[in-house]
Amino acid sequence: MDLQNPSLERTIAQSSLPQSIWLRIVVNGFQVTASSLALFLSYYFVKELHFSLLMAGKLISLYGLGALIGGLSGPYLSPRYSARTLSLFTLGLGALALLNFLYLFSLLPLAFNVLLLGFSTYLFKTLNTDQILKQCNNASTEKSKVLRLLYLSSNLGIGLAMLLVSLFYANGFEHLFALAFAFVAVPSLCLCWCEKKSTAAAPSELEDSSLVKRNSPSKFLLGINLAILFLGGLIFSQLGSTYALYLSEKFPDFGIHAMSILTVMNLLLIFFMRMPLLGSFHRINAHLLAGIGGLILGLGFLWVSLSSVFSLAMLGCAIYSIGEILLVSMTQWICRSYEAQFQKKKTSLLTAFQFTLFLSWIIGPTLGTEIYHFYGGDALWWAAAFIGGLCFALGSFAAYYSMRVERVSKKLCAS
Repeated sequence: MDLQNPSLERTIAQSSLPQSIWLRIVVNGFQVTASSLALFLSYYFVKELHFSLLMAGKLISLYGLGALIGGLSGPYLSPRYSARTLSLFTLGLGALALLNFLYLFSLLPLAFNVLLLGFSTYLFKTLNTDQILKQCNNASTEKSKVLRLLYLSSNLGIGLAMLLVSLFYANGFEHLFALAFAFVAVPSLCLCWCEKKSTAAAPSELEDSSLVKRNSPSKFLLGINLAILFLGGLIFSQLGSTYALYLSEKFPDFGIHAMSILTVMNLLLIFFMRMPLLGSFHRINAHLLAGIGGLILGLGFLWVSLSSVFSLAMLGCAIYSIGEILLVSMTQWICRSYEAQFQKKKTSLLTAFQFTLFLSWIIGPTLGTEIYHFYGGDALWWAAAFIGGLCFALGSFAAYYSMRVERVSKKLCAS
């Protein structure tokens, strides 16, 4: 993208989206760039600070606990304080946590700092998304456009983080933490000076609610859906705990760059394949697709562990990227579809979605490092494939059960 091109500014000015939304989308990208260093914290703890792998896993679990607290605190804090104040507070906390890594080397201060980083990262993400959606018109198309832009800025942020790791890792993690601090501090100053206080629009009802109600799963099916998400989250949480260490040991010629390469590849595949893939399978039961996604996710990581050369590991990355698309998209869609039945209650199933995912991020790193330490890295990825098989079994049962319920409902309506 040519930043010197005046057409960029003209395009933003002529866009139907307010400039405050564009500002928050850009700030989101910078914040994601900084917080993506969490993917390498286990590598930093083991290789640089010489902590044991088990201790590193427990520290990464604290990041998941902080994310859980931050994600659930957003709806509570949002009505009580202004969005601008909360955004600056969370960005300031995140910048402080990243800066602290330059000076903290003992266990207990680092544990608190990792918890603080997870808390600030996901509190900001929750509040920022909520504030952006409130500034949108009630039209569902505008909200969909904004969510796509947020998704794009997050992917670009992670990709930029991987590039920075590849370029500056040789100079030490201190340079990476300093850069991450700058990537949070500078946008927070821009947000402080540029964003104007605005009146938030009332949130609109869920889009297409009549269609949603016709296809809403039962509470039993919702429980199975969240179980699939939790199991898939156990697999995916290894990206932030054991994966970077495993890749650096399995492919020593690439070292830490193996993680950067596969992460960028994962982002590109998700970006280009998500919509075509979901469009191709839109007629298949969503529960079955979620289960298939969990299976493919586990098999993809297993493929990486069985790869003798890095090119085969890249194929494994493509496999688990497909699994990630199916698992996350389908479980989230099922939660959104069931949300329509709770519109008159203070219950959010998307909050349940977040809670389940964060819970897996708390348990997954500790469980993964225990398996890695006592049984080896290869055993961990066989366990991931087994968990993927459980996802498939649950998804298949949920698909059968939902189709049976649908047939009974049609018979009752016909009579």
